[in-house]
Amino acid sequence: MKAQLYPFHAYMVHAVRYAMDTAKQLESFQNLATEGQLDIRVGEYKDEQTSESVYLRSGYPRTSVSCKGWLESRLEQEYIYEHIRYVNLSEGNYEGINLSYTWFEVVKLTGSNLRGGLLLGTGFERCECDGVDFSGSRLFDADFRGCKLEQARFDGVIGSRDVLNEKHGMYFGIHGVRYQGANLTNASFRYARIAGDFTHAVLDGVDFTGADLTGSRMLERDVFLVPLTPAQRESVEWVEE
Repeated sequence: MKAQLYPFHAYMVHAVRYAMDTAKQLESFQNLATEGQLDIRVGEYKDEQTSESVYLRSGYPRTSVSCKGWLESRLEQEYIYEHIRYVNLSEGNYEGINLSYTWFEVVKLTGSNLRGGLLLGTGFERCECDGVDFSGSRLFDADFRGCKLEQARFDGVIGSRDVLNEKHGMYFGIHGVRYQGANLTNASFRYARIAGDFTHAVLDGVDFTGADLTGSRMLERDVFLVPLTPAQRESVEWVEE
């Protein structure tokens, strides 16, 4: 039983984190009266050494200048689980940054460098990411729904589905990378390994050269919109509107 304790804890962290995607949409949750920062954690009660954050809503605003400088410092483990909102971080150099489970809300990242970043479960809500370079990043379960991503680069990224680390009880890629409703005009996914949900996304001029799209979803109406090889076309799930 003791040997199974950590894997069970890791499983419950993942389970509650994914449940929060639905829970935060509930009217009862949105009407919660809170002061300052709301941090929902899974683990031993009030034990921050063993518990882990699954949802963070920050009540403390940052200025664009201070937030950009903080992120450009690329401090190890500093930005995980953060909630960053209403700032302009355009043209920033954030290469190699770890933004796992960070939530960006109404943030402008236009023209920024996020090459080689670690973006596990990172959420981008109503963000402007035109021209952002995500090349070589790991994007398991990243969420770009409804974002502006014109000419964004996702070359060589990894965002597959159903990736299991049994030893540590870690499971990635439950949702795949979510692009529903995003504007991906002239974006590039050259040689990426990505299971993306591209339904209702704008796919004009998207470059999927050499990409492994196994597990991806696209609308049937887009079947001939984007140039794909026969193998790529077969690897995609084509869905009706």
